[in-house]
Amino acid sequence: MDIYEAKRKGIASAVEDIIGEAYQRATKTHFEGIDEILGGFKEGQLIIVGGRPAMGKTAFAINLVKGIAVSHKQPVVYFSLEGSAKQIMKRMIKLESNVRISDDEQILYSEKQDVVRAADRLSEAPLILDDHPYASPKYIFDRCLNDYRDSARPRLIIIDYLQLMDTYSSETPEKILEGLKYLAKEMHCPIVLLSQLDRDVDLQERKDHRPTLKDISGVGNIETLVDVVLFIYRDAYYNPRPVYKEEAEIIVAKNTRSENKVGTVTVKFRDGFFRDCHYE
Repeated sequence: MDIYEAKRKGIASAVEDIIGEAYQRATKTHFEGIDEILGGFKEGQLIIVGGRPAMGKTAFAINLVKGIAVSHKQPVVYFSLEGSAKQIMKRMIKLESNVRISDDEQILYSEKQDVVRAADRLSEAPLILDDHPYASPKYIFDRCLNDYRDSARPRLIIIDYLQLMDTYSSETPEKILEGLKYLAKEMHCPIVLLSQLDRDVDLQERKDHRPTLKDISGVGNIETLVDVVLFIYRDAYYNPRPVYKEEAEIIVAKNTRSENKVGTVTVKFRDGFFRDCHYE
């Protein structure tokens, strides 16, 4: 039982009486343009972040962790169904330390110190990283409702990614999304769900490879199941000679809040990380 439930409902009702709208806590993404369009991620929202492989979905999730859990000390729960805790933390440490070397390069003493300091900051961050490799929807629901709701009280839950959840479940993707929407409301926080896109996005005869709602793999009724849909698109993935090699587009394709505003935000994408984030 959530001991803060009565207070939370009282605040929501009081604000609605005063301004005519229900109060919803917002969690900033720390991508400036995205926060301007969405007003942050709102509690109870289900957000899909879609992209083709190697487009930057996990990198986007890692930037969310840095901004929310590391820089602002707000609790985040991250379910990584594909990568191990070591793999995820290695990427987070590289982003946090800003050490830009490959695994076969020798590291300088000063860079070692940067890595250690970054690891210390990550150790202190209120991040729960669950890398159970066969995490079904039931596993995620049980962990959130029984272990994390009252103890961690997360400001954001990240699940990487939908199609692996589908693999470990007999439920349809639509049923999984319905369950996650219920979970977001029960947890009083937004849930970010990463998702693969259909291969049709890559077809040569397709003039524009920017994804649309119908490209989300295995989900037909996306309009009614999800509050926000973001797509990550990098022209360099398709074009061997892109005009802007180190740029990515984050496309807000669906938004049920903030006057239904949509749009595209261009950010720097270099060394496998997004660089136009504002953590202050």
